[in-house]
Amino acid sequence: MPVQSPGTSLGQVVSGSLSWLLASMTVAGVIVRAVGLDVGPLLIPAMAMFPYAVAAAALLCLVPWLTRNRVAAVTMTVAVGVGVLFLVPRAVGAPATVQAGTPEFRVASLNVLFGQARVEDVVRIAEQVDLLALQEIDQPFVEALTDAGIDEFLPHRVVEFRGGAGGSGVWSRDPLQPLAPVATTFATIHVEVQRSDRIPMSVAAVHPVPPIGLEGAPLWEEELATLADLAPLDIMLGDFNATADHRRFRAIVDRGMTDAAEAVGQGHRPTWPDRSWFPGIPLDHILTGPGVATLAFDVTPVQGSDHRAVIARLAVPDPTLSVPPEGSGS
Repeated sequence: MPVQSPGTSLGQVVSGSLSWLLASMTVAGVIVRAVGLDVGPLLIPAMAMFPYAVAAAALLCLVPWLTRNRVAAVTMTVAVGVGVLFLVPRAVGAPATVQAGTPEFRVASLNVLFGQARVEDVVRIAEQVDLLALQEIDQPFVEALTDAGIDEFLPHRVVEFRGGAGGSGVWSRDPLQPLAPVATTFATIHVEVQRSDRIPMSVAAVHPVPPIGLEGAPLWEEELATLADLAPLDIMLGDFNATADHRRFRAIVDRGMTDAAEAVGQGHRPTWPDRSWFPGIPLDHILTGPGVATLAFDVTPVQGSDHRAVIARLAVPDPTLSVPPEGSGS
């Protein structure tokens, strides 16, 4: 902290104090992100804003530089640089290149906001994919989807209704086989997709509780840890209520999963909230397991929901492609 000495003006003291305050806050935020100290009802939601905090700190670096507080300026600039290093990988991916004939599998996920999403929009997404995961469903909403013709495109389903935001479901072109139940507050749909003439795929459609309040934050941590224990799966998708800057979300990825958005360089695209003054954060994700490659990723608004749908076109393993045709030699 600068100390006023003879010949030091009050303005210099104030500018020096402000410079060190900004530098200290920037360093502290980067340390929390780097070490994974985002715990509790304050730091967990705050960490969702890490990219915006880095951008703001990059601009505020001008304060110590313009006021010639060089040590504070260098300290803050280095901290910003470290923060940027965490963010860059999400924007530099590219669609996978796969062998001709590799089977594709299209998936989508949407939080339908207590069943308020426009049914026609949801069915339009269902028409484009092989598997659709929905969160915050209720029985009237599912009945409305059926009346709107979703079964024409995705005839197989596994749904579970729970009170409030707890209902979830998976709709599929291929038959679904329920797997071991997962102990989460909101329903986790854990299934095997029984693709004809293909390897079955393990899928989990997830929706951990939001990390809000003294009870919600630790429960959110527990549920993301439970999801990490499931990994690696072929696909895990849903409203994770988490971003790539959250330690608990990264723990899932570290189990052998890849974020489809990051894989194609779109990891910064926001999914919540939609149609708001707030610029948004990516809470909804499609994670892929070993051998599953991302060919394309998109985010699209759905009327009536505060989330955007996430959609991915994936390439999935086909063992027949690695077996040489008969007579082709070894």
